[in-house]
Amino acid sequence: MNEEHDVLRELLDESATRVTVGSAPVEATMHRGRVLRGRRRAAQVAAAVAAVCALGFGVGIGLGSTDTERGAAASPPATPWLPRPMPPPEPVVVEPEQRVDLGHGVTVRLTADGEYATGSTPGSDLVKSVMGDNFAVGSVSFGAFGHTATILYVGAYRGEPPAARITVTVAGSVLDAQILTLAGDPGWSVYYVEGPSPQPTEKAGSPAPATSVDVYARDGRRLATSAAPPTNNQP
Repeated sequence: MNEEHDVLRELLDESATRVTVGSAPVEATMHRGRVLRGRRRAAQVAAAVAAVCALGFGVGIGLGSTDTERGAAASPPATPWLPRPMPPPEPVVVEPEQRVDLGHGVTVRLTADGEYATGSTPGSDLVKSVMGDNFAVGSVSFGAFGHTATILYVGAYRGEPPAARITVTVAGSVLDAQILTLAGDPGWSVYYVEGPSPQPTEKAGSPAPATSVDVYARDGRRLATSAAPPTNNQP
């Protein structure tokens, strides 16, 4: 309101100095005042819009730069995909005298008397005693079948706690064997695994080189080990 009075006063003063005769040009003065006010407001609006545009442009540039920097910092370096190692097979509980097919025509059965028998043809089972005097507590035995591209490794472990994992190392490969055991706590178990064949020997009964067996408990403790080479057809 004060601004309008000031503009009106200026116009009236200007008109008074110009006009010496006649009545005051009120209508003309009011018209010119409205025109001047419109021009001032237009100028103020234009200045405000220019300031906002300039501010927005500057902020936009700053945010764009920051986003780029943040994006580069937040991107982790690519890592190669590596397969997870397979867990060892869980021990399998079998019934006494249950014949288990090990592959390649070889079977094994566990007895309630602490023995296991392996064979490839009916009536050819080779019986081994695990709970007898010739098998020490805390020891592991093993043998091998075949002179083909692969060999079937079979053996037994006696001791406590029961075996949770048995590995056979042959020709630079570490193989996780399948464990077979009877129900309850028999104090012994049998294992088998198919693996690579060492160089063929001239006759059956020759040792397979660089072969060892290790027995582990559930908590990872090694319970038994044997570095003696197995004998073909003598599990």
